Amino acid sequence: MSGATALRVPLAEVAAEARRPAAAAATLALAAGLCLVALGRRGPTTETWALAPLLLALAWIVVLDVRRRVIPDVVTLPALAYALARSLLLDTPALGAALLGAGLAGGGTLLVVVLARGGLGGGDAKLMALLGAAVGWRHALLALALSQVAAAAVVIALMLVHRRVVRGPVPVGALIALAGASILARG
Repeated sequence: MSGATALRVPLAEVAAEARRPAAAAATLALAAGLCLVALGRRGPTTETWALAPLLLALAWIVVLDVRRRVIPDVVTLPALAYALARSLLLDTPALGAALLGAGLAGGGTLLVVVLARGGLGGGDAKLMALLGAAVGWRHALLALALSQVAAAAVVIALMLVHRRVVRGPVPVGALIALAGASILARG
């Protein structure tokens, strides 16, 4: 969906999706798994606990993009603000690096969205800004690259299963969010 579509997704619709048992269970299971990875890799520090809201937001983005093919601003923008506040308070990454990461990752992706006209949308660009603020622009671009490899693997697997060319969108935003959350959790 386009960025304009993401702006039109009301909070009530996002909240209604959260009340669906399967969506809530998938989000919480994914977030819990990511938090356990972070705790195992980093230990129970303030910095590690401060990752939990970001990991939860990224898990929710994965579920929303898979189920609805949209990355709502009502999830992404508060998470971006939280990532910047986290960098200001905990200096991980430093605020300047977080702002640079958000600008380069989000801006670069927005340029691709405008020039390519398909595949990625405005929600993906805002998601990349969030990842740039949280993990830096290099790791955000790594997440984007990993998501493209995963998307290609999904398409190939679907073609093998269905024995024909599969049409329709692949939820790339979900793959970007999952790759970014994995990078964030692993440190």
